[in-house]
Amino acid sequence: MAELNELINSLNQFKSRSQTRKSLEKLGPSQAGAALIKYVSDENVKDNAIWAVVDIFTEWKWKGAAETLVSLLETRIHLQGDIIRALEGIIGIQLGVDIDAWKKIIHSPGLFVSLRAAFVDTEILDFVIVENYCKIYLPIPGGRKHEVLVYEEEARLKVYTECGFVEKIQVPAVEEYSKTMERAELSCHDEDGRTKVVIKSEWGDGEVDYQLLKDEIIYLARIADNLEEQLTGEDNI
Repeated sequence: MAELNELINSLNQFKSRSQTRKSLEKLGPSQAGAALIKYVSDENVKDNAIWAVVDIFTEWKWKGAAETLVSLLETRIHLQGDIIRALEGIIGIQLGVDIDAWKKIIHSPGLFVSLRAAFVDTEILDFVIVENYCKIYLPIPGGRKHEVLVYEEEARLKVYTECGFVEKIQVPAVEEYSKTMERAELSCHDEDGRTKVVIKSEWGDGEVDYQLLKDEIIYLARIADNLEEQLTGEDNI
């Protein structure tokens, strides 16, 4: 431990900083991670040394450093650009300097973080994680928008979206259209004396391919929004 602390303290020295950084990188988070977390939490450590540790965390892609990096966003203003790049590289999401958003995302279930990372910013309007589910707001061609929910139930991921309320006379057309859907279930449900059209899809049975899941969500959102427009003439969902 004494040798490790001595090595870390040498990050304060300009001449030895580069070689020290490389040596610490080789140790990995299992050997040096906890000590580096403690080191960067010291407000007396200079920014240059903090920058070196941020670079080490980035090279490790160490998610265990994410919470500390978010804390540094608040205290090391001059290093915000480097810290944001580190967080983006580790978490895989671009949230800029939005500290509250970073705090929320790093404490969210890993599956929602992985799903958010699959989207590029232009593919979504918003991605909101609410405890055990997430709400995804997607842009639809033609200036429309649509909301999709994703949640976990019985070790399976469920995708859910709505198409609005319809008249009883429209139900046969919805049921006929449902026969054409291969990747999801389209159905009608009574709710407070009205008929709601919903789409559901399930993912499970092994490791989830989040890129494929993202594509499925975009596909279902467009299908659902098209039905909403045709059946209701509105854009409320």
